[in-house]
Amino acid sequence: MKQKLITVCSYICRKNLLALSVLLLVGTVLGYHLFERILYELQGPLNADSTLYLGVGRGILNGLIPYIDLFETKPPGVFLLSSLSLWLTKGTMLISVLQIISIAIIPISLLLIARNISKNNNKNLGLLSQVITVLLGLVWALYMGERSGEFQVESFGSMFATLYLVTITLDDKKHMSVRRTVTAGLLLMCAIGMKEPFVLTALASVLLIYATSPSRIIDRFVKPCALAAVLGFFALSVLRYLGPFLSIYLPEMLGNHIHSHGPLWQRALNWQKLFYNLEQFIPFLGFSTLVFFGCVFCTRLMDTQLRTFPIAIISMVVAIVLTVLSVGLGGQYWNHHFAFAVPVYIAASALFVTGIPKMWPHMQRISLMACIAVLISFSLHIPESHLESRLVSIQKNIAKTKDAASDIDDILLACKQPRYMFIGANGMQPYAFTEHSPLGPNFFQYNYFFTEDRPYFRQSFVQNLFTANIVVINQRYELGALTPAVERYLDDSFSTQPWKCAQKSDMPDKYQILFRKRKRIALTQSKNELISIAHAQ
Repeated sequence: MKQKLITVCSYICRKNLLALSVLLLVGTVLGYHLFERILYELQGPLNADSTLYLGVGRGILNGLIPYIDLFETKPPGVFLLSSLSLWLTKGTMLISVLQIISIAIIPISLLLIARNISKNNNKNLGLLSQVITVLLGLVWALYMGERSGEFQVESFGSMFATLYLVTITLDDKKHMSVRRTVTAGLLLMCAIGMKEPFVLTALASVLLIYATSPSRIIDRFVKPCALAAVLGFFALSVLRYLGPFLSIYLPEMLGNHIHSHGPLWQRALNWQKLFYNLEQFIPFLGFSTLVFFGCVFCTRLMDTQLRTFPIAIISMVVAIVLTVLSVGLGGQYWNHHFAFAVPVYIAASALFVTGIPKMWPHMQRISLMACIAVLISFSLHIPESHLESRLVSIQKNIAKTKDAASDIDDILLACKQPRYMFIGANGMQPYAFTEHSPLGPNFFQYNYFFTEDRPYFRQSFVQNLFTANIVVINQRYELGALTPAVERYLDDSFSTQPWKCAQKSDMPDKYQILFRKRKRIALTQSKNELISIAHAQ
């Protein structure tokens, strides 16, 4: 045993010591940036969408139901996570911890997937290859942190999707055990429950890994996906979300939301946006990812028998199309949408590293050296994130918004009002921190909510105007065609003069608090106008 250990150490010293030393330096640089990101996320930074999730999460704790009482264009997973964090930690600490895990787990998951794939091919992943794999994982972790940190939902969905890939690659048996199928189904349900496009990236990853084996694609994706659907519908039924989910959420998402940005097929082919987004993060990352996919394509074809050759080609082309579509499905290409593709990038990276010996059997060391050179380039071009100054700005906004939320809660408590109406866009708004939930479903507004093809949202908003006693208005709001009539109605029916019960309460900065006039006007021209617009077809 001792002699064997000496032999191994001697080999490492002769062959890999210089390469490992360089990789150690690269890992130190990448690890430092990841550590910075972890410390940043630990402070609980929030973005413009995070406050929406917290608002719905608080509503759940107040007995409200997503979509019918408070509407936001996400499946219920992130709302349940928000409510759990608010309940257990009285804030966002649980969210911050899970956010850190979702980023930090990427290098570990990538290494596990690569080792599983290598083992399934009856090969061992060499030490140098394993180190390169971990460093690639650090790059993807930094990419994820920048694209979907600050309590953005894609990072959580990506974590579950990546763990799903770890689960299905544990061995290469034709059929997974029942326990592993259930585990894969649960993880897939959690990923899709965070955001639906992860079903596309999960399928794309499976198609890449098992392009030459249709039976394994069925066993490792179709069965867990069917189980995830059953479990998801059961959970929605138990939580009483199924009705609003089917009648309000799905029609909005499958109708107006998806189709309002042009044909789907165009977005499914718009791969350049993914490429440029990668290049924007780190120069050469987009090109390197294209190389990963190209190598995966070649190695898969080398493994393919003549009768399954067309299936392999179709599988890999479909995988790429699904990946591109997952990012462009919403049509807006916001920064965090590009994180949908990370599970596929992880799968492609693992397949690339494990496929190097097959692609270049006589040039393996040269290939690994090329990988090291690319990683050195990555480490030298990590973008400056200015996390410290960003954190100071965000924490200042959070503190001001919490003060405003506290003032609003005090007013509602003093005047015995269960809820308030908020008029304004999303962002750092008080509905994230008030104990009282705003009226909904549109507890924040944009012009598109009030178009002619969304009568439900128009009518419910106008009804809230008629029933609300206290209205909180942000300086910036978008109400579409309703704007003039809403402003006239507010002038007719509300006043900035506080009720007697609220005269000792502080009024929040940045927000205008309107109190309904004690003498209700039965019918005004502005009210008639609102009714007419709300019910217009």
